[in-house]
Order: sequence, then C-alpha cells, then structure tokens
Amino acid sequence: MAAGYTGGVLSLVMQHQPVLESPHFFTGSIVLLLLLINGAISLSGFAGNKAILRAVHAYVGNTALCILFFHAVLGCKLGTSF
Repeated sequence: MAAGYTGGVLSLVMQHQPVLESPHFFTGSIVLLLLLINGAISLSGFAGNKAILRAVHAYVGNTALCILFFHAVLGCKLGTSF
C-alpha cells in the first residue's frame, strides 16, 4: 500500500499536477493512517488481549476497507479523465 501511495504521489509530481487537490490522494492518506493505527493496535497485543481493542481493531479495519472501495472509484475516475 505504501509503495503504491508513493508511486502515485511521484506520478503526480512528475506530471506537474497538484497533489493536495486530489480526493484520491486524501482517501489514500486516510487509508494508510488507518492501517498504521490498526497495525499499532495489533502489535501492542491488544494491550493484554482487551476485548475493546479487538473491537476497535475490527471497526478500523472495516472503515479502511470501505474507504478503499471509494478510493478505487476515485482512481478510476482520475484515470479516465483527460
């Protein structure tokens, strides 16, 4: 995910396109942040196997997946624009 994110940003920069004006950039950034949070939760061992952190982990993961679908739609729209 991070490699694709970096490649996308570099592609925009090389094409002299504004990076911060793209909703595709923002959805990608949000997904990477959510995946970072989810990774930190799991690497902590769910703070001693706490049920609430397991639930938060599941909800953050589902949110990231939903945003990824929207991200794909934005990417297709961006790819087909002239």
